Amino acid sequence: MCLASRFPRLLGFNKSYVVSLALLASGAIYAQNSDSSDLSALKARMQELQRQYEDRISNLDAKMQALESKRDSGSILNTHVLADADGKEYDGKGPELDESFLKSLTRNFTFSAYVRTGVMFNGSGGGGDFHFEIPDNEGGRPRLGNENDTYMELTFSQAHMLGDNPDLMDVSMTFTPVIRYSRNRNTFVTGIGGGQNGRENGSDFEFAPIRQVYVEMSNVFKAAPEITFWGGERFYRFGIDPMDYFWLDMSGYGAGVKNINLGIGDIFVAYLAGLDNDFTSPTDGSFYKHSLDVEWRHIPLGPGDLALVGIANYEEGTTFTKDFNGNTLRNPIHTSDAFGLGGGAIYQFDLSAIGPKSFLQLYALAGFGSTNFRAGTDIGELQGFDNAALIRNPSIPAGAVVNAGNAIQNQRAFRAGAFFVWNANPCFSVGVWGFWLQDSAGFRQLESFPNPAFPTATVLRNTAGTRNLYEAGIRPYIWITDNIAIQGQIYGG
Repeated sequence: MCLASRFPRLLGFNKSYVVSLALLASGAIYAQNSDSSDLSALKARMQELQRQYEDRISNLDAKMQALESKRDSGSILNTHVLADADGKEYDGKGPELDESFLKSLTRNFTFSAYVRTGVMFNGSGGGGDFHFEIPDNEGGRPRLGNENDTYMELTFSQAHMLGDNPDLMDVSMTFTPVIRYSRNRNTFVTGIGGGQNGRENGSDFEFAPIRQVYVEMSNVFKAAPEITFWGGERFYRFGIDPMDYFWLDMSGYGAGVKNINLGIGDIFVAYLAGLDNDFTSPTDGSFYKHSLDVEWRHIPLGPGDLALVGIANYEEGTTFTKDFNGNTLRNPIHTSDAFGLGGGAIYQFDLSAIGPKSFLQLYALAGFGSTNFRAGTDIGELQGFDNAALIRNPSIPAGAVVNAGNAIQNQRAFRAGAFFVWNANPCFSVGVWGFWLQDSAGFRQLESFPNPAFPTATVLRNTAGTRNLYEAGIRPYIWITDNIAIQGQIYGG
């Protein structure tokens, strides 16, 4: 048996032995000195100890009665607001920057990071600073080997901000800033700004938009501590990570409640806002999209869990006359009100029987109008419509309004797919995926053609019609250690 497991036993034995010796010693002293005054002093001491013991019992009884009274009160909420490092409530005091409060913060603080970086070279031996993307790829560049930047998401989380006592509301905060290095990738660049690209752009190093900053609050209701309220900006999405493709991405600013247990599954409800000031209106301001997302998750069904999703959207129609710098548009653009409804189902099989954390996820979604499974505005559709109208009709005079009408309202979006992850053993894993999507909002494509207004220009044009897109891929992993793997990726569409 190891020393660490034996030591507590030895310690316990020595303590009992010392106490026994003390009692024997006391008995010997008492036998040798039986003076009545010593006996009286001993009795007085015993009586004092008895009184202190009874006082402690009385205090504990009073505290228990107070807790019982508080529990049985008419309130269904936990309303304490501050506790020390041991989870005890501050009595009649506000926040104090003392050692106990600081320990409460540091004990519940966590930090995590997502970091990616890499180098690129081609078959001819030359270097590259770009990402390869198949034409009209959904989701952007496939991740492995194609992300041409050094990118970091640094997540700071503070749990139990009001203390750990079960009678307290459990408040936590998450903050995820993004740091990106992408302007210049020369080796050992020592000049300020990092070479020519850095001088032109001011810096190679930039703080990208904040990805997450939100607060969560659970243990609000005594009878249902799992119900959690949140507010702020956060990831709210499902996706296929190897493709960097999020087929349901409602991430953004908003507020919501989750984990409302129905006995069969849990309800998640969120309101999310989309804001874009590329175009502005003198009467209505920036373009804005309202999104209501309702999800019924964790419904047990056969060998897996089912989630049902319902989404509603609305965008106010108006005439935009200025860009984000406040400059007047050559041709204002008008859009009508746009509504949207959609939803679908997500089903995930638990395949842990064939490997830890293995699963098969299936999904199918359908959206109409402004429901296209993202919380961001449909400003891209308006810009594409505007560009196409001006390119095809160069004679449109300055100041004439380009009317997109019901272009957003007429959108349709359908998507379905599967994602399989198999962790076969500690040395081998594989991810396999495939998906289909169809939309009738048109899509942008690169074209070069002569035009009086844009001679020999390469433009992004919104091409009308329905798009069908199919993609599939596979990524195998050979694990050398628990944290190091050799991997490759094949995909097509």
